[in-house]
Amino acid sequence: MGVVNKSTLVYEDLKNSIQSGEYAVGSNLPNEIVFSKQLGISRQTLRLALDQLEKEKLIVRYKHRGTFVHRKSYKEKTISVVVPRASYVDKAGFHSWFVAQYILEGVFGQARDAGMNMGIQFLHPDEQPLNESVEILLKTNAAGYVFPSLGGNAAIIKELVRRGGCAVVRHWCPLEYAHTVTPNEREGTYNAVKYLINSGRRKIAFFGPAGDEKIFFMERHLGYRHAMEESGLPVLPEFYRDCGGYPEDAHAATLQMLADGVRPDAIFCGTDMRAFGVMQVLLESKIRVPEDIAVIGFDNLPECEKNIPKLSSIDLHLCRSGELMCDIIKKAIDHPAAGFISWTLDSDFIKRDSC
Repeated sequence: MGVVNKSTLVYEDLKNSIQSGEYAVGSNLPNEIVFSKQLGISRQTLRLALDQLEKEKLIVRYKHRGTFVHRKSYKEKTISVVVPRASYVDKAGFHSWFVAQYILEGVFGQARDAGMNMGIQFLHPDEQPLNESVEILLKTNAAGYVFPSLGGNAAIIKELVRRGGCAVVRHWCPLEYAHTVTPNEREGTYNAVKYLINSGRRKIAFFGPAGDEKIFFMERHLGYRHAMEESGLPVLPEFYRDCGGYPEDAHAATLQMLADGVRPDAIFCGTDMRAFGVMQVLLESKIRVPEDIAVIGFDNLPECEKNIPKLSSIDLHLCRSGELMCDIIKKAIDHPAAGFISWTLDSDFIKRDSC
């Protein structure tokens, strides 16, 4: 086995420090005299290590200015946004179309400013084997892959990352096997329900999802429960209404609630789409909003401002989520050896006329 010289060990150590982000992109390294003393090595050993780092374009040297960690170019790098099917970003085809749509807008804007290319990949995990799905993604040779939601993609993402891909997922909690952007859904829900309670509302209903969607609403329901229990208010089973994500689902659930003789003084809806269906029934039933029943939605869609009355809602800043996902990919390009990044994005309660 050959002997590894000291300059090679110093080179490897500095390279790892640069790629992990210990030495930030664009930062100025100490001059050779100071640096060699800090590292406890000779200037000649340091110079040989720096020569190799310069060859690999990890650092750049400027006469009379110093040595800097190289600022990599993102130009011509590609970001691929992965969604299950075209209808996922179609307002007429999927009730949560706006999640992918607004994340796309955020990623696109940030990528454009950095000179990066954007692509969209339709990939349904149930329609092709795991390895085939990963091969389809890797053929795009993207610098990073954005998943607006985890969905059924966990196995694909794990294998993609194992094979060197950079995956960023928007998910309700940080993942151990990929970069994540996590919206603080519980905070926004808690603040909205606390507002209702502080306004004198005591019988607050919660309109949530049916079936497989429930996992995605866990944080919202926990925020609701926390606010109610903290205020000493009961969380009554008859005030939880299980319904799908379209306005007609919430319309039917509201009719059933009224037929059951259940009369809340406020309704927190898991989405704006549900809130629109709820408010339609209240209007048809001549129940005043917000005087008789206050209504709050979730997602802060543009239609909230057009609704009569204007719908209060929770803003998850979806475009900003897309921007952060793009930023994570840029950081991964700068520091490929760094660990997974997890950023939490705050949510905001937007009060309007409906509460």
